[in-house]
Amino acid sequence: MRMHHYLRSWGANIRKNVKFIHRTIQQIIRYTYAVMRSKALNKVSTAQGGKCEVEKTCVSWLGLTAFRVVLTRKPTVYKPLLKLLDFELSQGRYRRHKKHFRGLVRNGGVVIDQLSF
Repeated sequence: MRMHHYLRSWGANIRKNVKFIHRTIQQIIRYTYAVMRSKALNKVSTAQGGKCEVEKTCVSWLGLTAFRVVLTRKPTVYKPLLKLLDFELSQGRYRRHKKHFRGLVRNGGVVIDQLSF
């Protein structure tokens, strides 16, 4: 929702900047994974027995799904971007994550339904 607010306040043309926005989403997800790994592997965490056993594809699937769920609230504005996200999520490497996190996505959708933007 924050991204939607930024794009609106900047006056960005969504249809002309679909690839840029898609790359930005991918970078946000990669950055999130890198920060998770970094925090888990620093001196303090390793001294306390901390681990990061989350797969990169898992974080990618959750991130892409989260963006898709939120942007679906404005389907006419984000239609081309949603097509890209749907295509990416349809790839085989994400199939098992879809089954594994089905309940989490369903519960998260309930919370998103209560929000308006």
